[in-house]
Amino acid sequence: GDRAFTSSESSTSKMDPKKIGDLAGRLKSGGKGMGAGVGFLAAAAGLAYGVSQSLYTVDGGHRAIIFSRLGGVQNDIYVEGLHFRIPWFQYPIIYDIRSRPRKITSPTGSKDLQMVNISLRVLSRPDQRYLPGIYRHLGTDFDERVLPSIVNEVLKSV
Repeated sequence: GDRAFTSSESSTSKMDPKKIGDLAGRLKSGGKGMGAGVGFLAAAAGLAYGVSQSLYTVDGGHRAIIFSRLGGVQNDIYVEGLHFRIPWFQYPIIYDIRSRPRKITSPTGSKDLQMVNISLRVLSRPDQRYLPGIYRHLGTDFDERVLPSIVNEVLKSV
């Protein structure tokens, strides 16, 4: 009983030197289809990366315009959904077109020459038809540039 167990154990632990040499030869040469398989995997990974960089998503309540390295800001406005771009040449600029509240405080003088702090809550959103022009002239932080001056002017007149 013990003899059969040890002999089967010893036969599995010993490998044929011919088989070891054959395995080493295959690993060294890479096998017949190994180079083609690695090439195919690299091409598939490159294609997947290229497709993922070519697509961008515009979420609900947002609009996008495209900045192109060749032609500058394009006049097309892209609505919600999945869109295609040319990687490295085109970059999407995404605007939130939902109404956003903003509270602006301005110190102003009263008629009896006392300083009074007045706060005004403003709901603002960009007009999507003019997004390319807004980006060209004001950038993405248009509300930071435009609203304080308009609100201060209105509050001074109150």
